Amino acid sequence: MVAFFLEKKYPSLRVALIDAHPSPFGATTRNAGFACYGSLSEYVDDTKRHGEDYALSLMLERREGLRILQECLPPEDMGWKREGGSELFLDSEKELLDECLAIRENLNTKLSKSPNNPFKVILDPSIDLGLSKNIQAVYNQDEGSIHSGLMLRSIQRRLSQVHTYFGTQVHHLSSHANGVEIHSNHFQLNAGKVLVSTNALAQELLPHLDVLPNRGQILVTSPIPSLNIKGNIHYQEGFYYARQLSDKRILIGGGRNVDFEKEQTADMEVTPEIQAAIENVLNEAIIPANTDYRIDYRWAGVMGFGSNNEKTPLVGVDGNIHYIVRLGGMGVALAPYLAKNWVNEI
Repeated sequence: MVAFFLEKKYPSLRVALIDAHPSPFGATTRNAGFACYGSLSEYVDDTKRHGEDYALSLMLERREGLRILQECLPPEDMGWKREGGSELFLDSEKELLDECLAIRENLNTKLSKSPNNPFKVILDPSIDLGLSKNIQAVYNQDEGSIHSGLMLRSIQRRLSQVHTYFGTQVHHLSSHANGVEIHSNHFQLNAGKVLVSTNALAQELLPHLDVLPNRGQILVTSPIPSLNIKGNIHYQEGFYYARQLSDKRILIGGGRNVDFEKEQTADMEVTPEIQAAIENVLNEAIIPANTDYRIDYRWAGVMGFGSNNEKTPLVGVDGNIHYIVRLGGMGVALAPYLAKNWVNEI
């Protein structure tokens, strides 16, 4: 996104994009395709841990990022579907639901730019969402989903003046008075400025930054013809997320809260413990009992968080080396906002 905005604002600027992989790999092409900005229970949890200003600022930045993304790319170019999103609460989670409902009106007031408040209580999820009746839900009309591969291809098509070096591993950056030396496995380059936007993997080049990789695991079911689930689904403070794909499969991911320490890794392998936790949520909260299905696909991506699970982005500069990292699992929403602001300020 930074290259996109640089080319748009400074068409004569010489810009190079360097990526260690043949195609962006960490989360860019391995995310779950959610275009969202947070749930009520995540907001409650962020407020408890870091204060209301932190929680609100994060939500507003994510929402603005989604607006910018839709402004930059036509919906059909990224498979954009605005179907809303719902946070689920089982019968056993009445206390958490009550806590969320207590702050809903106040948060709606702070978020709303129109008479339509984003967060609404759904009285009968079995009708509105195609889910079981033993579930309560809060609906957010602003949410959508994207096709990550289409979005990436759409952005790349627009980078007509940007030099791209895929499959090039940068080992070291040396900042000096006149610019930065870029040392890679193929060549050495000199640049006036360098932006590190490797998110979860930023410590490989800037070890002093408080950003650590956190794995996000995902699975996809076989098609389930009997289901008609609408929009995005969130559960347990956003640690689980699911949506129905166009061919009636269910995509569901998350579960790093089961073992934060083990999931604090850049390893892209799926693990039995987390996959079992994801399947448990799938069966308990989403798929009706006695429904036949199988798991067809499993994969993992990597997100960037702080050492204490901070989600606020790190944006700064060391000499001529700039960085935008630690997007807290919300890169789809935050990247457009952060990229546009950074380009406008340099």
